[in-house]
Amino acid sequence: MADHDDAAAAGSVIKRFAEEIAGNEGYVSVTIPCEDLFLIRVMSHTGFRLVETRLNYYYDSFDTATVPADPVRLAVKKDIPALKNVAMSMRNIFDRVHADPAFSPEIADAYLGTFIEESVKGFADIVMVPDISGVRPFGFLAADYPVEVMGHRIAKLVLAAVDNSEYSGWLSKLLTAVIYELKMKGTDILTTITQASNRPAIHTWEKAGFKLGFVTHVYTYSR
Repeated sequence: MADHDDAAAAGSVIKRFAEEIAGNEGYVSVTIPCEDLFLIRVMSHTGFRLVETRLNYYYDSFDTATVPADPVRLAVKKDIPALKNVAMSMRNIFDRVHADPAFSPEIADAYLGTFIEESVKGFADIVMVPDISGVRPFGFLAADYPVEVMGHRIAKLVLAAVDNSEYSGWLSKLLTAVIYELKMKGTDILTTITQASNRPAIHTWEKAGFKLGFVTHVYTYSR
């Protein structure tokens, strides 16, 4: 595609390729840097749908991380019903799965419920929850421990949801706790993503010291 600027021609090739991969019941997802203007134009000729504009953040200020002041703990299996309820009820219509017309809202809810269930069972290394006496967990923040990438120990946040109807400010409190836990694991950089439309999350990440690394667009294809 670097040799020409015919978006329609390039789009027809991508569309044929996607049709062959997806078939009648398949599904294709691609992520494109926001700087690739030509490919973004091409995608309008392909049958792909734009489902998310994604902000990719990173945190590298672990020297300033402090012991959390609020009561938190790691989730255990008996917390799964409460955490699944939080994941499924705190619906964000702009997130990756809810914004995609390939999935019904109910399927998207169930996906997130299953995601946090499997995270507690070991899919994620950390699932941090509030530890308030006599109160079932009403939020969570899941993360993976760091892995070595090009000389840096890089960790990532994988899923978060909090019901603020009775207790406010807990996403920030859980984030503080997770950052400290990852500091203890020798993490150099922590990454996370959110939607450009998710202003509360953007505020939380930036207030905690996260910096914007890059922006991408997520497109999907299905029949």
